[in-house]
Amino acid sequence: MNRATGFALLAALLLGAYLFFFERGDRAEAPEGEPVFGMTAEAVAAVSLERPGTPPARLERERGEGEAFPEGAPADGAGGFTVREGDGPPAPADTAEVDLLLQNLESLRFERRLPDEAAADRAAFGLAEPELTLRVERTPDGRGESGTVVVGFGAETPAPGNRYLAVGDAVVVVPAWTKDNFDRSAWDLRDKRVFRFDTAGITELRLRAGDEEVALERERGEWRIVRPFRFAADSYDASQLAAKVREAEMTGLAPEEPESSDSDPGSDGDGARFGMADPRLIASFTVEPPAQPGIGAQPEIEAQPEVEAQPEVGVQPDPEAQQGIEVSPDTEAAPDSEAAPGAGPGAGGRSATIHFGGESAAPPGVFARVEGDPTVFVVGESLFEELLGSVRDRLAAVRSLRLFRFAAWKAVELRLGEPDGESLFRRRENDDGEREWTREGPEGAATPADSEAVEDLLYRLNSTDGEEIVAAPALPGSRATTGHSDSGRSGARFLTITVIEEGEPDGDGTSRTAGRVETVRLRTPEDGLPTALREGDERALRLTEEAMEEIRLLLAALDAPPTAADAPEEPPEPDPPPP
Repeated sequence: MNRATGFALLAALLLGAYLFFFERGDRAEAPEGEPVFGMTAEAVAAVSLERPGTPPARLERERGEGEAFPEGAPADGAGGFTVREGDGPPAPADTAEVDLLLQNLESLRFERRLPDEAAADRAAFGLAEPELTLRVERTPDGRGESGTVVVGFGAETPAPGNRYLAVGDAVVVVPAWTKDNFDRSAWDLRDKRVFRFDTAGITELRLRAGDEEVALERERGEWRIVRPFRFAADSYDASQLAAKVREAEMTGLAPEEPESSDSDPGSDGDGARFGMADPRLIASFTVEPPAQPGIGAQPEIEAQPEVEAQPEVGVQPDPEAQQGIEVSPDTEAAPDSEAAPGAGPGAGGRSATIHFGGESAAPPGVFARVEGDPTVFVVGESLFEELLGSVRDRLAAVRSLRLFRFAAWKAVELRLGEPDGESLFRRRENDDGEREWTREGPEGAATPADSEAVEDLLYRLNSTDGEEIVAAPALPGSRATTGHSDSGRSGARFLTITVIEEGEPDGDGTSRTAGRVETVRLRTPEDGLPTALREGDERALRLTEEAMEEIRLLLAALDAPPTAADAPEEPPEPDPPPP
């Protein structure tokens, strides 16, 4: 080995030792390192994230005027955090993003500090103009040391995986990936939800596009279409549709107006630019007010509203109705379907409205604005298209075709109203604690009924769906539980079925609330398919002949005499006396 090679090898060994001992350090002796900021997440009052050439993003903990930060305040502080970009207005910050940033801030540690004489040359470490600067302000109420801690992320070290960090006048070494934990823009930290209150209590949803409007209302957990006509809604599908409005998120903000134009979204400039002067779609919803005692009781069955008869019997739907999309286009909502302001399930609740305007190219989507808020933002095209489609097809996708919605195992009463009278069945528990059904006679005397036949009928009723929606037929009588003969002209047969569910236990378990009451009137014409009109609906369901035949057979089984197996055994004849 010549002298030159020996010097080169020695230099390499010295450089390797330097990198190992000074850049990597002895991790076994100080596995956690020293904290960079030396404060907990609760002690942070504000954080500014600054990058060269861009406006800073500033997080600031909210508090009321003159209010000190409470001792042991949670990470979201008194009222949470707001975020702003540069001199822009503050906006609510995303709680999850803020919590993560504060946790990373609290846990950031370093394992080696450069000598002060070496740290003086900031440019050598990429700190003359840091790639990212954090200004962290402590709470000003005396908890911990007050003031501001400023840190800046510089270049990566010669040793892979580390980065220089300026902390005040000092320069320390931290893992390189820690910079990514704080490299967030104001948009990244912003709460992108359009609305920020509880979703569980939505009681009303209204969608309007041009002159067309549809509306849904929810009461006691059940959704109902109220416009363009009253009809039962599928609770899951209706809840999903309402949640999509309530949980809408922004995908971006509208571009700023030129300085020469009016920045008010209600102005002609913004209206023409973002389409807010004449919105293509308006969506409104109401959040349920706090529960009040005594509200929400189910009305007695005798007090159910009358079903208004239609002018003719067996009106056929138009072609769209035959596809399950539309019925009787000449019939709009009933006069009382348009709720007056402040009336209906949403009365006293909190309402919100969002306007959808023109199309946005970057980011792609649709411009939107919450009524009462000047901020114009962008939402996804898919949300707009789905809501607009719900108006165009008049909520066809959320209409419920189920004949009944009760749970068979919760049914406690069954009433059958026919032209020659009414049959009443009630559920009870026998001495062995088993469910059984009884049948009440004309004078109220209860006799055992065929429990299996009653249960079979209930399960068939709650698993039957209509095939399509048709115009409501003329129905005789006005009482939901009374059977009447037909007018004699059509030869149709009528049957009224009412099922009552068991109510839920109240708070102290001493009594039960009123259970669900469902009434359906079946009409079977001599020529044509049977129809079913649910109580409260303004349209009927058309059933298949096969479904109706199964219901007829199960009804007949209720009146069938007991089988040999069920009939009581006759006592055996006594043995003849001995001769």
